[in-house]
Amino acid sequence: MSTAKAEDFDCRTGGLRTIGRHHSIPAPTRSFTGEEMRRIRRGVVPAHTWEKWFAYMQGNTLYLHLNWTGHAIYQATFADGERGRSYINSAIVTSNVPGIATRGDDEFEQRELEKIIVKIFKL
Repeated sequence: MSTAKAEDFDCRTGGLRTIGRHHSIPAPTRSFTGEEMRRIRRGVVPAHTWEKWFAYMQGNTLYLHLNWTGHAIYQATFADGERGRSYINSAIVTSNVPGIATRGDDEFEQRELEKIIVKIFKL
């Protein structure tokens, strides 16, 4: 994976699809250090097709797209918390995208969002 800054990408011109119909999900409860937020803000651009996620931030919102289709699956908005840590204060997941993504229950999607963030940013 390579890293990229959010301002290097634009949904309207980069082949990425906006999230469209979506549902709010419970925000993961994990908090993030300043160093972890710097990593998240850099984003991730997959170097290979087998890498599943393309991630970037605009403002305080993290966008997670499937690499091979460009479909937006998750959005997570961060806020500052106590002792210099940040947390996700709201999150959404796309509705079912036939042949691409099937929405799980809220608890599954909450866990999945956290797991994806931890994995792709190597936190």
